[in-house]
Amino acid sequence: MPRTSGCGLIRPKTAAKENTVLIDPRTRELSHIAELIAKDIFRRLDKIEINNIIEFDEYQELYSRINENVTMSDYKKVLNEYCHNGEGGLSRRGFLEMFKDLALNNQSKAWKLLKAWGYDEDLYPVEARTFMLTTHSMNLI
Repeated sequence: MPRTSGCGLIRPKTAAKENTVLIDPRTRELSHIAELIAKDIFRRLDKIEINNIIEFDEYQELYSRINENVTMSDYKKVLNEYCHNGEGGLSRRGFLEMFKDLALNNQSKAWKLLKAWGYDEDLYPVEARTFMLTTHSMNLI
């Protein structure tokens, strides 16, 4: 199970410190695990309409966990820079670009958000999560 699934509710007792980085120093892109976590947070935020965009209320929720108020003006600035879909909301691609820029320019705030959203210093989930498990069979049951 990927660590973003929430199935491993705590860090494995045998897990060594990983010195996880948010930005790959060679590429200056999000590290693989940081990108997975950012995608997971996007999915968790996109729950009001589940329309693959982050709207203002959902964007406010992102920062409310660190007690930071965002205004519609703040949201519109983000849309001006990262909106790629023409639908007036922040797409997953835009969200990933926004998070990458946050990690590059204000890493302490990026880590604060990640911890507030339930991840430890090596990006293991530390809070309970909801998930769905389905099974499929070729035979009629």
